[in-house]
Amino acid sequence: MIDKCNETSISANDDMKAKASVMWRDIFAHNGKVVYLNYEKDKKGIIYLVVKLYDLKTKKYSIIEKIPEKENRLIYPPSIYGDNIVWCISNIIETHTMRIESGEIYLYNIEKKIKTKISPNNELVMPRIYKNYVIALRHINGISSQDQIVLCDISKAPIRWKIIVYPELYSMKNSNMITFADPYVSGGYLSWYGNYLKDGIYIFSLKGLKYYKIPYLKLQKGYSNYIMLYSETPSTNLFIRNYFKENTNKKYSEYLILK
Repeated sequence: MIDKCNETSISANDDMKAKASVMWRDIFAHNGKVVYLNYEKDKKGIIYLVVKLYDLKTKKYSIIEKIPEKENRLIYPPSIYGDNIVWCISNIIETHTMRIESGEIYLYNIEKKIKTKISPNNELVMPRIYKNYVIALRHINGISSQDQIVLCDISKAPIRWKIIVYPELYSMKNSNMITFADPYVSGGYLSWYGNYLKDGIYIFSLKGLKYYKIPYLKLQKGYSNYIMLYSETPSTNLFIRNYFKENTNKKYSEYLILK
């Protein structure tokens, strides 16, 4: 055990968003360093969202970011590669008809101890990092139906973001709503959740900066195309898909190993 959440010190009405954010899939590690989101409560009762770094070699903790928790504000769990950590501070405005989200992405270099805002505006959320590439979800005008997935190379200045996944790639035959989210990087491959591309299911290689079609996973009809692929282990690049077959209540799971 490297850390724990002191839930006994937090009342049932306190900081439920922070508790919900501490998930196994949102704890990232690279080269013996672990980053994750936790929460703390000070003597005055103020709850803080905290981005923590734990070094397995030195057994030492570092606090990378610490902000007071506020209603409709959250930190997306941090992602790490080498000496670089990325995370997002997000604000959500909900009305009866719309949910608008704005976010700012930050980059922290462990060796240089420098924190830099790398998002050009408030449209980017949910960052992931692999080598010198940062992936993020872009909410155009804060509206999820216009989402894009974008990429930047942090080794080049000035930092420029490039669109790599966008709604026009998607078929409108089965749904009038274009939705995709949760970009996830593992083993150098990007996958995402959503109604999938017109002629198959794709992943994006950050090694070659190009798409690869997955021929073995056939598209299902209608809303059953809402699936998730993600790699459990970078060493094997194992992808899992769960879906409901052909608009029925029959749920199936499939796996794919990339070689």
